Amino acid sequence: MKLLRQVWEQVRQDRLFSAIYIAGVALAIATTMAFAIVYYVKLAPVYPEYNRANTYTAQYSTYKQEANGINNTAPYSFKAVKELFMPLQNAEAVSAEYYYPGDGFIQPADGSSEFEVSVRTVDPNFFKIYEYDFTEGGPLSDADLASGMHNAVITAGLASRIFETESGIIGRTFSLDDTDWRICGVIKDPSALTHDAYGQIFIPYTSISDYESYWALEYMGSYRVRILTSGSRQADAMKAEIADAVRRYNASLAGTDLDGWEFSIGTQPYSFYEQVFNSVQDSDFNWKSIIRNYGIMLLVLLLVPALNLSGIIAGRMENRLPEIGVRQSFGATRGKLIRHILAENLILTIAGGIFGLILAEISVLTCRDWIFTLFDDFPEVTTDTSANILTPDMLFAPGIFIVALTVCLILNILSALIPAWWSLRHPITESLNQKK
Repeated sequence: MKLLRQVWEQVRQDRLFSAIYIAGVALAIATTMAFAIVYYVKLAPVYPEYNRANTYTAQYSTYKQEANGINNTAPYSFKAVKELFMPLQNAEAVSAEYYYPGDGFIQPADGSSEFEVSVRTVDPNFFKIYEYDFTEGGPLSDADLASGMHNAVITAGLASRIFETESGIIGRTFSLDDTDWRICGVIKDPSALTHDAYGQIFIPYTSISDYESYWALEYMGSYRVRILTSGSRQADAMKAEIADAVRRYNASLAGTDLDGWEFSIGTQPYSFYEQVFNSVQDSDFNWKSIIRNYGIMLLVLLLVPALNLSGIIAGRMENRLPEIGVRQSFGATRGKLIRHILAENLILTIAGGIFGLILAEISVLTCRDWIFTLFDDFPEVTTDTSANILTPDMLFAPGIFIVALTVCLILNILSALIPAWWSLRHPITESLNQKK
């Protein structure tokens, strides 16, 4: 306690240095934490994408005709979904999503201006892969899918906008693109930052009139498929199972109208993380290289301010040589002086870390409309920026803050220890003679 009082008094006496030191640490922590929060939201299991680590996507099919040099690429058809993906044994759940035709506009019952919404045309398994919190009702059912009924799951925010209430609306209807839909479930609003799961209205794809249609070739259409596995071992088995189904399909084309064509799915299905790091086409994707590259980047963000602070501390130590000489003459040991100096820097570093965390949270909150696309080659941006919801578990990840602060503490202790040790090598008489 006595040491803390002495440190606090020293901080108060040299306010300019303390302010510069705290600002330097705060800037380093804020930059690091903002970077970490962006990637935490992109990678961590957050609502409703809790199964990110085990989710795979198959988005495009390819037909090649080597003889004519033709190469056609498109999403999957309903026939491809049924024959290639739905029979998978090595999967926990398989979900197909149809690309909703049109923009999706709500026509309010009071006759006010219509407004745009995000519509997802899915199946019941979509709600097994993405775990939404239902405030009322439940997900689409197998009966809804089989019959193509106009039942819909909507978000609580949209319910409030349409009906001015979020409760007691199960069974009520609303108009989407001039068609009536009955509400069967209401979910807590997902964030638009969770791109794969974000939507405001979820309807069965069988409610679309041409959901079974295909493009020029039978496995090309308007579907993408998501596959949930129990882990990497089942994922490998799932990919092998799909590859085997593709081989059998290609063998069946001999003697048909598609003789001479070869169907493939390329590098897909790709994992959620391959999608985030734009490595869908990269067969050498691995976590070690990613952690190494981003770890070096974060270390540089912390190291550069630490080196600058080290120079400031070295200059300050030169000015404190007379004080150090006096304290040594009264019996202060080198170890005690070093502990005192390190305690000063520890308090300033913690204060800077707290300010840095607050600054990072404010920066991410105020810049959330663009900061989460900063490192993307092809950013996905929603027109409704108010949907970029940031929940407390997204903004504050204690583990990330503790790691960043620990690394910063280590670097700052080293930046203080080296100048302090060098200054304490001066003889007492030399230190005393520095006093004017």
